[in-house]
Amino acid sequence: MASDNAGGQIARNFRPGQIAEGLAIELFRPFMAVARVDQEEDFGIDFIGTLLKQSSRTYSAEQSCMFQVKISSAARFHIKGIGVNWLRQLVIPYFPVVIDRDTSTAHVYTLNHWHRVIHLSMVDEYIFVLDDDMENDPGDSFFSLGDPLMSWSIDDSRHPDFCIWAYSVMKPAIEIETRNQRLASIGRFEEIEGRNFIFGNRDVGNTAINPPRSGTIDYQYAGNHDLVKSHIRECMVPFVATVANTIFSRNMTNEVQKLVSIFSELGIETDRPDHLASYIEDMQA
Repeated sequence: MASDNAGGQIARNFRPGQIAEGLAIELFRPFMAVARVDQEEDFGIDFIGTLLKQSSRTYSAEQSCMFQVKISSAARFHIKGIGVNWLRQLVIPYFPVVIDRDTSTAHVYTLNHWHRVIHLSMVDEYIFVLDDDMENDPGDSFFSLGDPLMSWSIDDSRHPDFCIWAYSVMKPAIEIETRNQRLASIGRFEEIEGRNFIFGNRDVGNTAINPPRSGTIDYQYAGNHDLVKSHIRECMVPFVATVANTIFSRNMTNEVQKLVSIFSELGIETDRPDHLASYIEDMQA
């Protein structure tokens, strides 16, 4: 793309955001393996983080998620049109991050409160903002980020026990949001309980006090019949395999066959009838 930049200069409005993104990556590196997204490939994601579990000698890679970074003075996360479809179709969870350069502090937020609206409504523009910015909404496009999930400073990140604390907060949050990304499109919504975790408040094991946990699980009709049926279809053989390999006080063959028959009457057939038949035969043996 053509540019008026003849070299030796950069637009002033780009620089603060680039500095905030760099600071964010340094703040996450103590407890996450970070893969930065090049600016030309940035469609709303600044970096992908993979959670690291610390042991005495190693770090083990676990779940991944994605982050978008804004500086606190311009913390507006704008998602519109095609971007809304992109947000709905993400496989790994998305977390907004706000960086306060004055205090070298990161604040991680979630969209947990807004999954119902994002997945079930016709709203095609969201501007997620800090609470203080809500009064500046020119219409109905501003949505509050609420309280941060967790906050920490660069000094916190240098502490030898910081990784343990950060892991204890992010691990359950990523797990819950991963389930939401996978199941919100069929109308299942899982609340995250717990906000405002800070490194100064931790227990004797250096983990968060009352870390994030699953709250209310709500179901709303989403109208996505084919997707619901596909989830059941894909789980039928694994479920029967679980029954077949579990010790019951009695043979469950008849119950399993009735269940398969009921699903068939409802238009749901297994994707591997040969495997299903094999497990049923094993139960009969």
